[in-house]
Amino acid sequence: MLSKLAMAVVKNLDPYPVMMEDPDVKEKILSQAISYIDDELEKLCSKKEPSLLRQTTGKDLGTLTSEKVLSEIKERAPSFHRLFDTLCYSKGTRSHIASGKQRKNMMKLVSTATVMMKNRCKSMSAWAAKNTLALQYGGCSNMVIYVFHIKVMILRKLGSPLHKY
Repeated sequence: MLSKLAMAVVKNLDPYPVMMEDPDVKEKILSQAISYIDDELEKLCSKKEPSLLRQTTGKDLGTLTSEKVLSEIKERAPSFHRLFDTLCYSKGTRSHIASGKQRKNMMKLVSTATVMMKNRCKSMSAWAAKNTLALQYGGCSNMVIYVFHIKVMILRKLGSPLHKY
C-alpha cells in the first residue's frame, strides 16, 4: 500500500482512493470522521450555545424557517450537513439545491435532519412543535387525520401500493 500511496503523491494524484483500499486505514479514517461529526452534533445540541431547534417559545417558532435551520446546521455542523446531504440526494439533485433551484428538496433535508436531531436530543424539538401547531391550527382537524388513517387502512387491506397516495 505504501508504494501505491507514494506513487499517487509523486504523480500528484489524490491519495485518498489508495488509502481506502486498505481495510485498516479505511476503518481509522471512517472512525475519525464519525468522531468529528459526533463532536459537531454534541456542540449543536449543547445548552451553552442553544440551537434554534431548542427555542420553542411562540415568538421563536414564529420566526423559525427552514432556511434558518439549514443555515445553522451548515454553520455549526458542516460535516454532518455534507454527510446528510450526500445520504439524502444524488449528485445531480445536490447541484440543483446548491444553485437554489429546488426549495422543496431543502425542506425535505431540513425536516429529516430535524427529526434526527430530536431523536438525538429531545430538547431539539422546535421544528416538530412548529409543524404540530401548523397542523392543529392550520385546519387539519382530528377528523381529517382520522379519515386519512381509515383510507390508508383500506388501501393496505386491498394491497394497493401506498407510495402512490
